[in-house]
Amino acid sequence: MLSVSTFCVWRTDGEICGPSIDIRNDIKQFKRLENCTVVEGYLRILLINGKTNNQEDYHTLSFPKLTVITDYLLLFRVSGLDSLSVLFPNLSVIRGHNLFYNYALVIFEMTSLKDIGLYNLKNITRGAMRIEKNNELCYLDSVDWSLIMDAEFNNVFNENKKAKECDNVCPGIMEDNPLCQRTSFNDNYDYRCWTSNKCQKVCPPHCKLACTDQGHCCHEQCLGGCTEPNNAMACSACLHFYHEGRCVPHCPPDTYKFEGWRCITMDLCSQVHLPSEPHFVIHAGECMIDCPSGFTRNETNRMLCTACNGLCDKACSSAVIDSVDTAQSLKDCTVIDGNLNINIRRGNNIASELESFMGLIQTVTGYVRIKHSHALGSLSFLKSLRYINGQELIENMYAFSAINNQHLQSLWDWNQHNLTIRVGRLFFRQNPKLCMSEIHDMWEKTGITVKPEEGDFRNNGERASCESQVLKFKSNITSSHAISLTWERYQPVDYADLISFIVYYKQYPFQNITECDGQDGCGSNSWLMVDVDLPHDERSDPKVDLQQLKPWTQYAIFVKAISLQVEDKHIAGAKSDIIYIRTRPSLPSMPRDARAYANSSTKLLVKWLPPAFPNGNLTYYLIRWQQQPEDQELYYHNYCSKELKIPIRVPASGFTDLGDSTNPTKSDIAGAEKGECCECQKTPEEKDREKDDRVFFKVFENFLHNSIFLPSLTFLFAMHINLFELMRMCWQYNPKMRPSFLEIISSIKEDLDPPFREMSFFYSEENKPPDTEELDMEVENMENIPLDPASTRQPMAVVLSSTPPPSSQHLSPSQSPSTPLLSAGSPSRSGVASPGHTGQGSDQHSGHTLANGPVVVLRPNYDEMQPYAHMNGGRKNERALPLPQSSAC
Repeated sequence: MLSVSTFCVWRTDGEICGPSIDIRNDIKQFKRLENCTVVEGYLRILLINGKTNNQEDYHTLSFPKLTVITDYLLLFRVSGLDSLSVLFPNLSVIRGHNLFYNYALVIFEMTSLKDIGLYNLKNITRGAMRIEKNNELCYLDSVDWSLIMDAEFNNVFNENKKAKECDNVCPGIMEDNPLCQRTSFNDNYDYRCWTSNKCQKVCPPHCKLACTDQGHCCHEQCLGGCTEPNNAMACSACLHFYHEGRCVPHCPPDTYKFEGWRCITMDLCSQVHLPSEPHFVIHAGECMIDCPSGFTRNETNRMLCTACNGLCDKACSSAVIDSVDTAQSLKDCTVIDGNLNINIRRGNNIASELESFMGLIQTVTGYVRIKHSHALGSLSFLKSLRYINGQELIENMYAFSAINNQHLQSLWDWNQHNLTIRVGRLFFRQNPKLCMSEIHDMWEKTGITVKPEEGDFRNNGERASCESQVLKFKSNITSSHAISLTWERYQPVDYADLISFIVYYKQYPFQNITECDGQDGCGSNSWLMVDVDLPHDERSDPKVDLQQLKPWTQYAIFVKAISLQVEDKHIAGAKSDIIYIRTRPSLPSMPRDARAYANSSTKLLVKWLPPAFPNGNLTYYLIRWQQQPEDQELYYHNYCSKELKIPIRVPASGFTDLGDSTNPTKSDIAGAEKGECCECQKTPEEKDREKDDRVFFKVFENFLHNSIFLPSLTFLFAMHINLFELMRMCWQYNPKMRPSFLEIISSIKEDLDPPFREMSFFYSEENKPPDTEELDMEVENMENIPLDPASTRQPMAVVLSSTPPPSSQHLSPSQSPSTPLLSAGSPSRSGVASPGHTGQGSDQHSGHTLANGPVVVLRPNYDEMQPYAHMNGGRKNERALPLPQSSAC
């Protein structure tokens, strides 16, 4: 990741900015985007409070030159920003080279955002989107995301403004002159737009990846758009690589691929460096962070790589893999010096991504644990794993553990894969689709000599069929919306071991699908399942009715027998081959956009579009018309003072179409009583899915907060002060002697990275009163340093149970002006407590009464302080502290 090279920031011709830009706390930080055409890395805009700016401030900001972000775009808690249409009017491509927890676009808790407005965004090359907790955000359903990205089914849209509360009106709709194109997305054929005045641009089908605003195809090396057709120098972004103003399929000689999108010279590659190494390396025509697996840096020229003699390991520390983003940190690793924990709850078809980042791992010195990884169907992505050493074991017993993986069906192909577990046993629990035969094969192939105990393998394969017999279908009856199937009865050795049958089906246009396609259970393309109970008569053939199917649609279907799985015996199952059945045709849906024009006094011109769901092969259209009698009341209606009354529709005499009858039903008549609708009870699967969703949302939110608020390990380890001593002062001393945040920062300021001063509110102008002086202190003398020397300048409200002392009284010598707490019997400052207060022990601001004594409420002037959300969670800058009953420590 280039983001680790934040110690070296460069620009080329004032156009390429990076690596990565983090804009937070102050709207003035946006000036860092001036003149940027490409942000190399990520762009994060976050934690800008509305106290110092308003919506008009954002309307004056615009960066029309910015067209590409190579990693991801993250927006989080930016008040006052209602749209990105003015801010980034020409952003066309987000590459997703490095992702933020599987996502290339994250919009989270943007309380003012009303629309996204990136009307020139044409391509998100890699990664999905997460748009969540934006209570004013609309125009999400009006965008066809399938035109922008491939894996749109991985997107997460949650807790935004409800669609029924949004007025997603595309340009021209209100004037009856739609300006936007219509597409079909998520079974919704509609006009596509980003805002009420910006359409979504749809390229003609013959233009593969990009087109001009006029609809002309761009050059084949363009991505996201262009200003001139068939011109490789007029592209908004490049499909492959950018070099000297032109998009090229390969980097020319004497140049090297960099960050997956541009070509640079060796001289420029030598200017990029890391803290641990003076240079990046050049290998296989690419300028990269470090040598790939099988190579090491040349001893004489550190910019070049040399092949290893024999095994060349790249050791990485223990890792918890919960997303593609964290898996990317293990790229080119061959040895995990520690443990490997995999916990991937979500993701579609991510096996190839995991294999590209983890496929070279050969040895894990500790243990391997696969837990709650519902997105995994097999472990084949660990294709090079050969040794699990077991130097550290789970519960001092297990070197490999697989727990609660709902869709794990296979481990490895043991005919081609060799794995040795040197110390430890296996543990498998709650893997409902993993056959016991797979577990026994792993136990035999890995060289474990210890016999499994009774509790090692439980609740596995309950929904699997370790089949050895083929079930055959006997008959099928097909209608337009249903398929009835019957198959031969299955007779295992013990009929009591047979639990049920499961019928799998999904619509599929071709006849080459396999059972494992879509069986990750995480996406819209997964198999649908129907549980079928056993017939009451053992001699009867089982059958099923598949309902609510689409007309004239081909379905792939197969059935499995589910048998009882026992640890100490193998019970054979049964499964059918996959068959393909097409439902019968039905009436087509209504033709779209029907319009009629009177082109003469005796003719009507009627136009329409084909139906969205033809439900069969359309052969002709039937057009019916009739003369509509006018309501004579229309001529006498006063339209200025009364509402328009809809005329009553009466069929012409001699012509009646029952299908077009407009007689209202009883429930449609005004005033008719309607029965109350109740919500259907949720199935156990739906409840489990909702529970898993809640856990996943919490995991992502924790990841977001940790990524933004917590310092990196590199930063912590780089500190040279005695952190143990600092923590001891924070936790063990008298609370009055604990160091303040000001004192902590002042004691470690020499070890802070330079970017901290640039982005930190602590060092900003807003945090420096004119008469503030920096503290000069030593950690060893922290006990004698006042908690807050500046507190004498801040008003402090004190609510006491006794009458305030007269103004002539002063603090005792034992109490400095900066002492944070006052004892019950201590005198107070003049004018701090109001004479009108009574001894109720209550806080007039918070409304709370404390039973354990009086309260001191520390309240800085809120109007003079900028409330940063990451410091106080959006609450007021105040805290109530109970006063001690005595001055004793």
